[in-house]
Amino acid sequence: PRPPMQLDYKTTPPISVDQLDVV
Repeated sequence: PRPPMQLDYKTTPPISVDQLDVV
C-alpha cells in the first residue's frame, strides 16, 4: 500500500482504509 500523500481518502475515488495507515 502506498503512503497517503495528504489523506486524500476523502477525494474520489475513495481509497480503501486498507491502503491507508490511518483511521
